[in-house]
Amino acid sequence: MLYVFVWFFLPFKYYRGLFGKSQEATVTNYDEKQLEDALKITNIVLSISRNTPWESKCLVQALSCKKMLQKRGVITTLYLGVCKDYNDKELAAHAWLKMGDFILTGRSGHKDFKVVNYYS
Repeated sequence: MLYVFVWFFLPFKYYRGLFGKSQEATVTNYDEKQLEDALKITNIVLSISRNTPWESKCLVQALSCKKMLQKRGVITTLYLGVCKDYNDKELAAHAWLKMGDFILTGRSGHKDFKVVNYYS
């Protein structure tokens, strides 16, 4: 538990390496087995994130899914985006995970966000 707590206080540069290589998108080729694995892992991550005692929003879901798929040899791309929230006049951020052209996590509303960086 302390391990998770420490990450809240570290600057971004310390955990940026978890995301992967910056400004590199993945290729769109994947086979049926990889797609099946990706969908299973995505469903598991999304169902668990709804039941955690802490907030498990888009970035947590995307990173969890990315790391689990990476261990199975499935290459994905993590996208980070921002948009202006017109109600609050503040920036809103969003993260989503793609495997080729297929969006695994963060599909809802991702088109409203301008991509600021992506990692493979």
